[in-house]
Amino acid sequence: MLKPNFIKLDQPELPLHGDSEVSGLPLAELFDGADIAKNHVDTLGEVDKSLDMILPSFSLRAFEGTLYRDARLVYQEKNGGKYLGSCFFIESKLFSHLPGHHGPIGTFNKSHNFKYDPHNEAEHYLPAHTKLNFVHFSYRADLLNEILPENEKWADKIRHHLDKQISLIGTQAKPITLGQERALQNIFDCQIKGKWANMLIESSFAQLVYLQMNALFNQEETTPDGFTKRDMEVMYGLRDHLTKTFLEDHSMIQLAKHFGLNTNKLMTQFKKLFGTSVFEYLSDLRMEYARNLLLDENKMVVEVAHVLGYKNPHHFSTAFKRRYGISPSSIK
Repeated sequence: MLKPNFIKLDQPELPLHGDSEVSGLPLAELFDGADIAKNHVDTLGEVDKSLDMILPSFSLRAFEGTLYRDARLVYQEKNGGKYLGSCFFIESKLFSHLPGHHGPIGTFNKSHNFKYDPHNEAEHYLPAHTKLNFVHFSYRADLLNEILPENEKWADKIRHHLDKQISLIGTQAKPITLGQERALQNIFDCQIKGKWANMLIESSFAQLVYLQMNALFNQEETTPDGFTKRDMEVMYGLRDHLTKTFLEDHSMIQLAKHFGLNTNKLMTQFKKLFGTSVFEYLSDLRMEYARNLLLDENKMVVEVAHVLGYKNPHHFSTAFKRRYGISPSSIK
């Protein structure tokens, strides 16, 4: 049951051409979907832009807006989504939870992730005061099968999940690469219409998704501009360390020493890669954990404050209210 301080949003999925009545919608052209989006966001914040495109093999939604209240993304369908989803976030602060995965999967600015959730197991939370700017693609499993390479272990793993209807999500969101930026730009800059537009856009989509699958599930990782492979390994190692130890005390000096960097480089690169500072990331994890203890485990406020290391429960309540806009006692 949804708690009153969280608002339910539908997943940003669109029907594919032929799945439902889409007569009159322009193929291979973007059309304004702001009215549809506002139905879901009016009580949450503002919709600056919502553009949709429906093609025979996939659909996309480009959305830009601001959430003023906490939100949870859920499916309308009880049995989960029938489509695969590739999402590219220009601006975001989203936390995904998947059974069996330790800790939340954070997705931040200029990053992307993939989700196959046939049994509706994943939960995605968007904190209040979040600027949300993304491009989401919905498509069928048979299309991804055509894009994936043959005789590659990482591609075979994806196919196995699809064949057996096993949930799959990237356990770490990856930075949007220059090649992916160009593919997205080709889609949005397409000036021609008709079947040639379909071909151009579908080829850009194939490039975009192939690069995503390779980055998320292949051992050979690409790196964004300004980062060496070593930088990437250290930053993701740091984020994993923070995710597993967010209840412990951390200092920049200790973290820098542990990961072999100076404090300035550590802070700068973490912020650049993940769109949030080290201590903002820790704070988000702690407050999210506190919220779960209050809602799901029915813990008392004083107990949660103690778990998070607050000596004074009032200080915890102040921090919680600053984060969520309500006191912790009011959500029980």
